[in-house]
Amino acid sequence: MKAFFYWLFSTYSTGKKLDFGLLLLRLFFALPLTIRHGWPTLFQWWKGEISYPDPLGLGENLTMLIMGSIEAFCATFVVLGLFTRISAFFVAAGFTVAVLVVHGTDTFAVKELAYMYMAGFWSVFFLGSGKYALDFLIFGKSQGKRLLKFQTDNA
Repeated sequence: MKAFFYWLFSTYSTGKKLDFGLLLLRLFFALPLTIRHGWPTLFQWWKGEISYPDPLGLGENLTMLIMGSIEAFCATFVVLGLFTRISAFFVAAGFTVAVLVVHGTDTFAVKELAYMYMAGFWSVFFLGSGKYALDFLIFGKSQGKRLLKFQTDNA
């Protein structure tokens, strides 16, 4: 029981707990985005049903294709933990534009979902994928050694 309370009130996470938390963060944000927004947006674009905000002046067609691709492909990569940080960056940047520009004057109730996606993907961007990801299988521990060497060389 003492160990449970220590864990419950601990402010420090490492190892499997942290990696499992990062997996849940990736899954709970990226999977719904991919299924409910990304692929349906791309299918609508493919059918020619173009109806999308154009906050950057690129045209509805191109904006819908870009954001649909980001929401479908980049979010799928985040689910898999593949190229996680760069994928999360594109999604977070897209939703930052959605929150600040597209829904800038809307009430929080309207922009709440976009705000949640923005916060979740910025979190994934800064925290990384963890061990339960394809990034770790592909790049493995050597990535951590390179980062440590880079930090000590540039200190």
